[in-house]
Amino acid sequence: PYSFVAGNFEYLFYGKGGKIYYKITSGGSGQENELASGANPIVTQHNNKFYLSYVDTDGFLKVFALKQGTSGDLSLDTGILPSLGVLPSRLDAASFQNKLYIFYESGSSIRYIYNDGAWNGPFTLEKQVNLVHVNSPRVVIFENKLYVFYTKVISNGDRDIYVKISSDGSTWNNLDFPNEQPTLGLIIADSMRDQYPVPFVRDSKLYLLYMTE
Repeated sequence: PYSFVAGNFEYLFYGKGGKIYYKITSGGSGQENELASGANPIVTQHNNKFYLSYVDTDGFLKVFALKQGTSGDLSLDTGILPSLGVLPSRLDAASFQNKLYIFYESGSSIRYIYNDGAWNGPFTLEKQVNLVHVNSPRVVIFENKLYVFYTKVISNGDRDIYVKISSDGSTWNNLDFPNEQPTLGLIIADSMRDQYPVPFVRDSKLYLLYMTE
């Protein structure tokens, strides 16, 4: 599931049985509404529009602007469909420096593309090395920088959470833990078998939720 606020309405998006649905959880009836065929929906505000990114039933990335009715109902509007043959699984998106970025898991690597009027990429953020798989990318903007959190999984099943940071959307650095942790107010996993990171910003601090065993 993925929640999003647009105007006076709060939405919950989710995939079920090969379909993407939404509910208006605040300001609406809470009725389930079908929106598209696919899975892994992500909604992003970009250049005064809301965009739905998802994986269609053939496994390809699709990106559509959303049209919002006066009662909060949604429909697919203009599509900006990547012509890159992107086949993602988990994905996340963000609007940064007038570009729409989409980060996704593909072939045990983390890759991304961006749209600045045309699609660029794909670029590799982190790739599989030996038997180390990377997955579950989640992105957040904090202090005018892009933070991309992801999980590394090694052959015995152990997991750890990593983060890449960029101030321009193309040059990436690792965050120095634990030295930078107090100034950022960031909670980061330092034990094995941590996974599914969910970063968010609150009260000018960056936080991370994650699942651990």
